[in-house]
Amino acid sequence: MAAHTRHRERELITLLEPEISGLGYELVELRFRREQLGMVLRLFIDGKDKNGVEIEDCERVSRHIGPVLDVEDPIPSGYRLEVSSPGIDRPLRTSQHFQDSEGETVKVTLFKALSGRRNFSGVVVGATEQQVEVNVDGNVFALPLEDVDKAQIVPDWSKVLGRGAKN
Repeated sequence: MAAHTRHRERELITLLEPEISGLGYELVELRFRREQLGMVLRLFIDGKDKNGVEIEDCERVSRHIGPVLDVEDPIPSGYRLEVSSPGIDRPLRTSQHFQDSEGETVKVTLFKALSGRRNFSGVVVGATEQQVEVNVDGNVFALPLEDVDKAQIVPDWSKVLGRGAKN
């Protein structure tokens, strides 16, 4: 991802996070990307209690954020606004997200290589304000949060599909 896109995303997070929080939701992640049909500003939101969101919640946030973006005009070109839940493969952005995900398997992609690699898939064993520690096949890597391009939980499908099953 280009540095200007990363910078723009950080500016948008700074602008929109307080607005979304004021509505009673958490901004889990924000992505501003060029896709096949043009630029897309995609917001992933969750309830502050982390119990998920419904379509009505996404619509409420979209209706509130649209006018904020129109007034502030942080994006000079056309784009499409999308608001959705984080889903089962929840994105991770903040140190708190990683702390809440200790013991979970995650996939992390860095902007720049660390130990000769940019992609890490393993179990979160710890997180601070500056880094997340991921155990990859017995080796623990301390990944700087400022270098994380994308991170998400890798769903344990056996647990997901086993929910509600009788033993």
